[in-house]
Amino acid sequence: MLIRILREQHEPPEAVRRRLEIAGGRNRFGEANYRAVWGWSRLAWVGGKWEDRNAAGDLVRECIELRRVPKYEPHDRWHIERWLPPEAYGSPRAWWYASAILSAVSTASEPEFVKNTCARSPGKIAVSREASSNARGWPIWKPGA
Repeated sequence: MLIRILREQHEPPEAVRRRLEIAGGRNRFGEANYRAVWGWSRLAWVGGKWEDRNAAGDLVRECIELRRVPKYEPHDRWHIERWLPPEAYGSPRAWWYASAILSAVSTASEPEFVKNTCARSPGKIAVSREASSNARGWPIWKPGA
């Protein structure tokens, strides 16, 4: 028996993509520096001790492993990511040392979280800045960015 996991996914409207491209320009790969992503659409590898439970809430098993989980919360809204070049995180030598300990390094870099929308009260939507972290667990929100 196969278990199929469905996630809600959306693509941003073309007008939003264009506006973000105008606001942030393009990176060295010709892609927009800013992009809108739906909360459920972005997954990240997270390692740790996981508890799997059945529909009644009873513990079925505990395991230590890597799992792909939604990268941003809340899941049911748009988040803005900003592409940063790999050198923004340090020299290749520093990356080599960090990657030897933690994980492989992509020279293309991964877009970083910038903002999400959050409801303050019914009928009102506000934009809030939230700190996030990259794979090393260091804050990526840079003051003045």
